[in-house]
Amino acid sequence: MAEKLPYFPFYVNDFLTSGDVAQMTPEAVGGYILLLCMAWHQDPPATIPADDATLARWARMTPDRWEVCKRSVLTAFVPCETGRLSSPRLREEYDKAVCQHRRNVENGRAGAAKKYSGKPGYSPPIAPLQPGYSNQNQNQSQKDPKPKDSAAPPRPPPELDTPAFAAVWSEYVAYRRERGIASLKPLSVSRQWEVLAKYGERVAITAIETTIRQGWTGIFPEKASAATQLFGTQGGSPADRRREAVLAGQHPEHDAPQPRTL
Repeated sequence: MAEKLPYFPFYVNDFLTSGDVAQMTPEAVGGYILLLCMAWHQDPPATIPADDATLARWARMTPDRWEVCKRSVLTAFVPCETGRLSSPRLREEYDKAVCQHRRNVENGRAGAAKKYSGKPGYSPPIAPLQPGYSNQNQNQSQKDPKPKDSAAPPRPPPELDTPAFAAVWSEYVAYRRERGIASLKPLSVSRQWEVLAKYGERVAITAIETTIRQGWTGIFPEKASAATQLFGTQGGSPADRRREAVLAGQHPEHDAPQPRTL
């Protein structure tokens, strides 16, 4: 398992003088940096999936905008044996950062042992740092081991107990996992379903799909309900596009050019 360091070195001069970055638009640069951040915590490290839908979400772009930007963004990545895309420079920096992190941990332990050995209350260091876990996590696991929560979430309320809702909820769970968002506990899932059930299956599904498409963390059924009541649900129609704009926090009627009066 890859070690998830909470930082990575960013060399400003190298970034600004990079030939790959120079040919990116500002929008593509933003997406590229977001993909580097996501790649840093992937397994294998410094890789991203070769999947346009996932990459568009990670880059905070709509599928249409991703199609425009992806060629320039992905020039900085190369295919690897696992079928994923890898950033060679990011992997190089990851390996160096992990080595330095381990040296710092070992030096800290050696320094503490030299300074405090033989003094009351001193205990020798715990086992060497294991890949995939921080020193803090190992200390906590030895002090306060906690059993894993194996409880399965309950079935959805009758209003949501349908194959369509089950499919979109599975997509939402996978979306949270891809973005590194903490998984929902069974009680949280139950409470979220109770809220969604009040709006009905159609609005619940629309709210979840919008969360995934917009790159949000939470689900906002009240927005989906209001937009559905205002504009209907005709897929691909102008009403559908206006509804999506409202869900994204835009106001197409207010933003549209007003006719001039003589």
